[in-house]
Amino acid sequence: MYCSQNTNCVVYEANVDPSTGKLDAKLPMKVYWIMYAKGPAVCEEGLNMVERNTAYGSSFVPCTSRGEGCYTVTLTALKSKTIDIWVDDGVLHAVTSHDGVEKQLLNVYCEMTTSWGMPKLKYMDVRYMNPTSKEVDTERITPK
Repeated sequence: MYCSQNTNCVVYEANVDPSTGKLDAKLPMKVYWIMYAKGPAVCEEGLNMVERNTAYGSSFVPCTSRGEGCYTVTLTALKSKTIDIWVDDGVLHAVTSHDGVEKQLLNVYCEMTTSWGMPKLKYMDVRYMNPTSKEVDTERITPK
């Protein structure tokens, strides 16, 4: 995921348990900043409480329809779209629905703004690939 506020970047990373090769059941996805603006050395930094609760955080629940090891992720900034994530034979899958079709999530760009000094999503551009046709689509989502 890429954000517009500065050169820093929020990362949503699958948290794979090395002993099982599956997503970690307690924390299947890690969310953190890569702080490019802090200097020549790349620095990772966790989200603070405000960032987790207003713009960049996420929540997850087990996804029962796909079997064990799958989780449905909801991004705090966009609760209307969920993403199913799982690992199968060492391959990470991230899928969501677009135009009524299940598609592979490729990447997300967020245009951010502030409201009363708090980060707020202006819009999100999401790129998908249809797994059968290999066609790539982009959708602009504006929160209501």
